[in-house]
Amino acid sequence: GPARLSDAQAAQLVKDMDSKMTPADKPYAVATKAHALTMARAFGDWMVQTRRWKTNPFAGLRVMGRPNRGKTQLRIDEARRWLAVVEAAALAGDEGAVPAMLCFPLGMRAGEVVARTVRDVDDGGRCLWIDHGKTANARRRLVIPERTRPHLLRVVADREPEAPLFPGLSRHALLRHVRRFCRLSGVTKVCAHSMRGLLATLSIESGAALAAVADGLGHA
Repeated sequence: GPARLSDAQAAQLVKDMDSKMTPADKPYAVATKAHALTMARAFGDWMVQTRRWKTNPFAGLRVMGRPNRGKTQLRIDEARRWLAVVEAAALAGDEGAVPAMLCFPLGMRAGEVVARTVRDVDDGGRCLWIDHGKTANARRRLVIPERTRPHLLRVVADREPEAPLFPGLSRHALLRHVRRFCRLSGVTKVCAHSMRGLLATLSIESGAALAAVADGLGHA
């Protein structure tokens, strides 16, 4: 079978992750390194189970540091300022404003936002269908807030049903839009996914049932 890595070689591979940088020239997050080690450990287990290796050199190894616990969220007043700026931008025709609104207050995943088509906006702009997504629970129908509805109706007006709701929008572009509006509104810079966390926090703290919040976010 394939030559087995020595324990020292495996330990060195794990240690080397601390010095490797992302394409953006930043250190890899602890969670990213932990995931890579988990995959390596699973591969080693499979090699042992199939009798290609006698022992797993990745067993017992750990990455240094602690993973981040949650993403930075806006405060309530910050969220109000952010949304006010986004709504004003939408009225002015800013192409990034309406997709940003689907992150907050709808709490959609970035991938869900960019995958939507015109026909997903339904019932006169009162609901938005999500027919597939990251998890088995991603399929759902979201109620569009009244303040968001007229902006979405302008986006879908006189367009083909199967056309992309936001043509050319990527997940990275959506992140840039969310952060751009953070800068314009003078609030802490957060990512698109943080807006989902903010919605969950505000919903639960206002008394919404955990199951209902999970359903709205497409979680199990």
